[in-house]
Amino acid sequence: MRKINRYIKKYSVLFITFFIINIFFIWILSNILSLEKNLKAKNSLLSENAKTIYFQGFDSLDKNNILKLFNDKKIILESILSYSDSKETPEIKGVYYNYDIDKNYPLKEGRMFSVNEILNKEKVAIVSNDIKNNITDGKINVQGEKYKVLGVFDKDDKIKNTIYINLDSKEVDLISRAITLDFKDGDISKLIEDIKNEANKSNVEVLISDPYGLNDPLEEALGENKIHIILGVLSSICLISTVINISTYWIDKEKAIIGIKSLVGGTKLDLIVRFYIEYILVILITIVISLITWTFVFREPIKDIWIIGTLIILNILVSTIAFITPLFKLCRLNINSIIKENI
Repeated sequence: MRKINRYIKKYSVLFITFFIINIFFIWILSNILSLEKNLKAKNSLLSENAKTIYFQGFDSLDKNNILKLFNDKKIILESILSYSDSKETPEIKGVYYNYDIDKNYPLKEGRMFSVNEILNKEKVAIVSNDIKNNITDGKINVQGEKYKVLGVFDKDDKIKNTIYINLDSKEVDLISRAITLDFKDGDISKLIEDIKNEANKSNVEVLISDPYGLNDPLEEALGENKIHIILGVLSSICLISTVINISTYWIDKEKAIIGIKSLVGGTKLDLIVRFYIEYILVILITIVISLITWTFVFREPIKDIWIIGTLIILNILVSTIAFITPLFKLCRLNINSIIKENI
């Protein structure tokens, strides 16, 4: 028991420091992975040739005039109809297509819209898993209108507080809105030009860009968390500095013990190995406790190997860099001088 208490006292500061940093790392990694999955799920119907078109201007642009341009073309179209400003108000997205698509959204229950439902302007919807409790008698309220729910998104794909509806079922304008457009066949540039010409009739400016996160969702997720990553790097630097100071303090404080162990036959290599094993065990215990704490507090267990693996690599990298200085100090200790000091 005395030995355990000594280890707790010796390594408590190191444990607490790594624990706080690990919780921060888990939060950053979870945000990155969550956003990446979200982007992948939202773009699951789109090809690499898809484009997002933004409408900006002073006059309303009739959505129906735009949809008429797609009548004879195999396209997939998405549009944000209403942004979410609170948990009580879901984000509304419109979906339109006019052929049997060969890809589906990641659904936990139900099915996608059918072509006939889209073309017949039926009030049908697919909802995110977190708002499925709002479904009553198979329907959900969308801005004062009842929509039949056909499917529910898989909760693991992180689409939150969102309702997808048949775009052509609701009268909305596209002013200050965006549509994401994808072709199954043909050249998209001609259709984009037609859309621009239609928009110009209403004095609406059109901007074209690649869909957000389509080509490299991980890069976009990293970009969105750039500030957090920078803070993580700065925290790691502070952690390294802290661990160096703590480790140096340990060596100075335990000079007498080191000298005694050397006197009874212990080598420097034995001392270094023992010190390093204790050090690594503390780090591994900290990782496990951090993961358990995150699961208990947020009720969201870390199942992704990518997060766990990255967390372990970060800990090993940071701890190894931090261990170099005390390692040199330990190697340079003059055992004979230590023994003389403590006789």
